[in-house]
Parts: sequence; structure tokens; C-alpha cells
Amino acid sequence: MCISFIINADNDLILGRFKLILLNNRDEEFSRPTSALAWCDGILAGRDERESERGTWLGLDRNGRIGNLLSITEPKNVFKSFAPSRGKLVTNFLNGQTFAEKFLLQLGGENYKDFNGFQFVILEKIEECYELYSFTNRFDNSEPVHWPKGLHVFSNSPRITPFKKAIYGEKLLQSLIDQFSTKIDFTEEDLINELFKIGSNTEIHFPDEQIRLQTGSTDSEYKLLCSIFVNGHLQGRNYGTK
Repeated sequence: MCISFIINADNDLILGRFKLILLNNRDEEFSRPTSALAWCDGILAGRDERESERGTWLGLDRNGRIGNLLSITEPKNVFKSFAPSRGKLVTNFLNGQTFAEKFLLQLGGENYKDFNGFQFVILEKIEECYELYSFTNRFDNSEPVHWPKGLHVFSNSPRITPFKKAIYGEKLLQSLIDQFSTKIDFTEEDLINELFKIGSNTEIHFPDEQIRLQTGSTDSEYKLLCSIFVNGHLQGRNYGTK
């Protein structure tokens, strides 16, 4: 389980200051080896060190292009252990020069269903604004989507069938923006601290029929996943928000 909150501004800056706000939680096995955020080969990212491709879930290049990969949750019996690495999609995009929409169109023309379920989100800086695109490989006719400017939440389900925690998180972020819009003297640190409160929210949104359908799990098994911040340590599990 992962979740990304994105606000991309139009001609009016967010809170009069920002072109983009991006908040991301990565949920993974705690024991999965991962390198810290660092520049490597022109990409700023943490790296998955278990796979030889050293892919990533979130990366930025020196031109300000951003790639964000989220898995589409599927039952264990559907997961393909020998599927291609999804993390290389981010690095392939950031290492290339192809525009976002064309890259996603090409991805849709390849054997995209060979991968395990994924949702690939791209933010591309065009002139003074960030354009937002996404591609999900779990539709019969998968095509890139160019999203309008505004607030968007991506998690481990297609956008048309959001998890309850994603809907809740969207409301939290909108409330935060509304609150800060009335302030004049706030600092970036003030805003970051409040964003981290959203990312660390442990309120459980259970039951969630969409998570149950996608995991194929019992109530007691999937309940852990029904919060923005998945606290696997409390459950004695080797999985949660890192």
C-alpha cells in the first residue's frame, strides 16, 4: 500500500507561493533493502536494492520531471513473482527525453500487462506549470490520463474506485490548504509539519470493500491497510509505511 497527495497549480500559485505540493507514503516490507534519497545518474531518488535494476517508486530529474509509481493491490494468487520490475519504469522515463504523454502511450503499446499491477504518475514541468499524467495497467484498454490542475490523491486502486483512506486524506489536505489560505506569515516549515501530520495519520477506515476485493483477504488481515500511515510494527508485521 502506498499513497500520494498531489496539488499542481494553474496560473495562481498554491497559497500564493508554490507550483506543486507532493506528499508520498511508501508502504513496503521493512526488511526490503532500500538506499536513502540521493542523486545518482542524474536522478534524485531512493532506490530498491533488492532488484538488480535498482528502480524506484519516486524520482526527480534535473529538469524537474517527476515519476511516481504505485502498485495496484492484487490477491496473492494473482501476483507474478517473475514479472518485470515496475520500479524501472520511473528510471526509464527520467533517463530519457520522451515527453510524459508519449512515454505513457508507448508504455500502453508494449506488453504492459506482463507487469504486476501498477499506477504510474508523472509530473512534467511545461513552462511555469506542472502537468499531471497517469497510466494504470489494469484496464482492458489502458490509456494515459491527463488530469486537470488541482488536488489529486493516488493510492493502490484505480482512481475511479478509491480507497476510503484516499477520500479521507483528500479532505484533510483540502482542509489544510483552506486553513493556510487565511494565514499570511506562515513558513514553509509550518506547512511541511502539517503535511507530515496527514502522512502520519493512523485513523483506520474500516471496513473498506475496495481493499477487501483487491486483497482477497479476511477482515482481520486487511484492516491493517485501512489507514494513511500503515503501522505494521504495532501488529508485529514486517510491512508498513517506511
